[in-house]
Amino acid sequence: MPSTRPPTDPELSKLLQSWEIETRDDPALPSKVWRRIEASTPQSRRASSRWIEDFVALFARPVVAVSTVAFFTAAGAALAYAQHAHSDDARFERLVREYVQSIDPVELASSMPGNGSSHFHP
Repeated sequence: MPSTRPPTDPELSKLLQSWEIETRDDPALPSKVWRRIEASTPQSRRASSRWIEDFVALFARPVVAVSTVAFFTAAGAALAYAQHAHSDDARFERLVREYVQSIDPVELASSMPGNGSSHFHP
């Protein structure tokens, strides 16, 4: 098995210790990187993802979320009430018609199957 110890060459050690890495800090590097990333992203994808992000961000706000839930709850209750009122009206009309037929012999005769006349005239 090979040894993992560094070489003991004194000249190499001296050279490695004197070696300095010069770095240049470029303050514009992050903006350059983001510009390159944006340039590589197709324009249509950027626009659609921005729209989705804006939409999600809008509903992430508590005021908008609560308002939306309240609006749809009220709209659902109004629609349910309207549907229920409509069905009650139809039911009421049917009950009135059946009651009138049960107490009025003329109406009863006119509602019988096969009787084409609207009223019985003696």
